[in-house]
Amino acid sequence: MKLSVDSHLKINEVFLKNLWNERIDVELDKDTIIKDGWYEVNFPYTGDKNEITDIRINDESIAHLLHTGYYKSRLVMTKTRVESIAHLLYTGYYVDDNGDCHQPASAMWDDGGVFKIWIHTKLGIMFERFMNEIANSKFGSRLFDDYMLTVDKPVTLKKQWPESIRTFFEHGDGPHWWNKNKDTVPYKVVNNVKVNKDDVLRETQRICVHTDNIFNGKVTINSVRKSCQPELPFYELDSQACPTLKKLVDTIGFTNILTIDTQILEPNSFLRMHKDDIYEKDVLPYIRNCKKFYWTLSDHTECYFKIGKSGLLPLDKPTLINNVEHVHSVVSERNDYRTILSIYGELPDDK
Repeated sequence: MKLSVDSHLKINEVFLKNLWNERIDVELDKDTIIKDGWYEVNFPYTGDKNEITDIRINDESIAHLLHTGYYKSRLVMTKTRVESIAHLLYTGYYVDDNGDCHQPASAMWDDGGVFKIWIHTKLGIMFERFMNEIANSKFGSRLFDDYMLTVDKPVTLKKQWPESIRTFFEHGDGPHWWNKNKDTVPYKVVNNVKVNKDDVLRETQRICVHTDNIFNGKVTINSVRKSCQPELPFYELDSQACPTLKKLVDTIGFTNILTIDTQILEPNSFLRMHKDDIYEKDVLPYIRNCKKFYWTLSDHTECYFKIGKSGLLPLDKPTLINNVEHVHSVVSERNDYRTILSIYGELPDDK
């Protein structure tokens, strides 16, 4: 593959990153041999504000028209022929020195900033994925307003696990754009959670008095429900006895609660691949989509939660996960127990 770039100023640096996060330096206007697959193309800021106006592959221009004030281009990743990705350049974005994303963009303007775009060396795969996941009318707009970008990267586990678990984690499916208005969004990060985890644990120990063991005894559930399952009628949380939990529930946005529990995973264990697709239950409207609050209360080092093709769940953040629509699995390579808080409840958009 030969990569050439036209810009307001000369491009001094461009590199690729594969799904293993390995850097591959690319010399412009020179042939580069790379394996087929997904790559993140990086154009770092190198001292002067710069904007890309054209990209050429194998000496053929891929320039396209400007549209509604935003740059529109074509890109090629093939060794033998030139093809256009046209408006798919709108999937690129600029990350500034503060870590903030700007999109659509095709310029570099501050120290530490970099323009990024995910590509696949086989254009048909890239076409099918991005055109299937992103509505035509959204190209040229700020995709992050309507879509969530995840990148499923390979995870090499250190210990011996069943073949299904090992291969599930080691396969990286690359980037996906998830429509925030559809039931397929894998998870949402819950912002502004400002409660103490120790206080949460103390309050759950007071009210989660029912216990069960699941996944062949690998997980111990302590729940407010005798069934240790989400169920109706709604659970009444005593806000005076549990002020921290009440504050947390309000921050999440739950208007009513189905269940609250803690789940303790044994050291050096895994949860088989599964979906929590209990479609026949009357609680389905309250549990499908991103409805399960999931927060790691203990150290999560060497714990991995993979949710479908979105990749690893960010365990350092409280999230609402979509465990009904996506196959998921958890692996703990820790020599200690791992504890999470789980809450199901009614959100304002439930129906």
